[in-house]
Amino acid sequence: MPKATLKIINWGQDTEHDLKLAKVHLGINYLPLDISKQVLQKKIAHCYFKLICREGHPVLKTERTTQDIGQYPLALLELPDFNKTENLIETKLREFGITPIVGLRADQLSICLHVVSQTDSLMPCVDIFDVDLPAGTTFFSAHKAHQLDSDIGVFIPNKLARAPLNKWLLNEIQQVFMSENDS
Repeated sequence: MPKATLKIINWGQDTEHDLKLAKVHLGINYLPLDISKQVLQKKIAHCYFKLICREGHPVLKTERTTQDIGQYPLALLELPDFNKTENLIETKLREFGITPIVGLRADQLSICLHVVSQTDSLMPCVDIFDVDLPAGTTFFSAHKAHQLDSDIGVFIPNKLARAPLNKWLLNEIQQVFMSENDS
């Protein structure tokens, strides 16, 4: 293991620029992104999305189709400078002719989870990493025919792609994603 300091930050408006300049050694995000060719994009995992709701939520008694899910307000976690226009679930609902009901957009996970625990709002999240939810909330998956999915990738400056530190870091990240997919 190299002597290094790991700094984890949200993907922001300067991330692409910082990757191009090799100020950031590696980024993780959904694939594909429309970014500079100076940044290598490599798939490391595939994920499905699940939703969080309060226990006893009416959606749990349905088939959990897109139409069922689209009847309820969404509590959406906004990542600064990432999902500026629309969250993936909003796009997919529109593709099914459903106008999404966005009850909350927040950049704080705790706020979204609190709203979900107290209302009929639903919150989408990826299925890769399980976390402990607040009391009174639960995960659920959409009907298999209606599940949303995405590839997850690493973003590496081309000039650092062969650097020993980046090779080591990429290997460590791949192991984390593989262990999460196996569990």
